[in-house]
Amino acid sequence: MGGACVVAAVLGARCGAGMTPCDVHQGLYCDSTGTCAQRPFAKAGQACDRTRTLCAGGSYCEDGVCRQLVSDGGRCDELDFCQVRSSCQGNVCVFGKVCDRAG
Repeated sequence: MGGACVVAAVLGARCGAGMTPCDVHQGLYCDSTGTCAQRPFAKAGQACDRTRTLCAGGSYCEDGVCRQLVSDGGRCDELDFCQVRSSCQGNVCVFGKVCDRAG
């Protein structure tokens, strides 16, 4: 803060404008009461909002609901996300296949 290094605020500490920020590396955020709080993590199928409630366990937030990433070989479309390093090709998640090249 102000060009100087500071230790991030811990769970339960006071926070807000001009105060030490909450420790984001520990999943903390400054809640509406001005207190550092733990971000809740939701599982696939549970509600999320991308800012206060995050998705866990290989899922992502879409339209307010955590959705599970599609495994390799699973059916997908342009709305689904395949596992890391995989892509949706011909409606199937394929590992490491980013594009097809002719010839």
